[in-house]
Amino acid sequence: MIFDAEDVKVLVVEWQRTSSSAVLEAICDKSNRLIEVVVSCYDPIFRDDMIQECRLRLISGALQGYDKAYSLHTYLTTVFHNVCKTYMKKQYRISNLYEDYDILEEIVISDTTKGDIIDGAICRNRERFPSLPADVIDDLTEYIVIRLAGNVGKKRGVVAELMKNFYVSRNIATIVYHSTIIYLRKEYDGNLKNTNNKFDEFSLVPDLCDTIGESAVRRLILLFSGMCVRLP
Repeated sequence: MIFDAEDVKVLVVEWQRTSSSAVLEAICDKSNRLIEVVVSCYDPIFRDDMIQECRLRLISGALQGYDKAYSLHTYLTTVFHNVCKTYMKKQYRISNLYEDYDILEEIVISDTTKGDIIDGAICRNRERFPSLPADVIDDLTEYIVIRLAGNVGKKRGVVAELMKNFYVSRNIATIVYHSTIIYLRKEYDGNLKNTNNKFDEFSLVPDLCDTIGESAVRRLILLFSGMCVRLP
């Protein structure tokens, strides 16, 4: 039996009455298989993270909200599915966060430019993440540049590929991916090096220029440059 709802229901009611840590541990142990079954419906790349999220939800709110008049199996299954759906939506938001920043389809990596582009990105990432081993940074960065350059279709799965191919955590894969995207956007426009860019990678000015036009941005900068705040 995957999940003995009646047995666990007795424990849940007891825990609601006593808040016993031993009872809570027993509930979690007996619910593990149900969590794994629900999580198996979603992207296996995030399996371990979603299992942890479901367990956390179980002990941090799900049990308090259960009404013994209803089916525990249905209730927990719904809770775990909602946790997984929320988690996956978050991952897609992270993957798409820099979608508008990606100009790499316009960069044609030839034999003469590939080395320079990759080397520049590697140097930048080594400086930004000195706590990571250099060989890890090098491998991740080179894979990102090659994977995203040219006609490679959707880029949404790159972070998942980094996790799978290089055995790194989601956090490391995500931050190195985003760092590489920002660097390449800042440094290259098509296949031309942008040597006149006065804005750092966190500046909103390039995005404002794309949205409302360069002339409007210049007027805004001029307007705000004349403002001051009087402090008490």
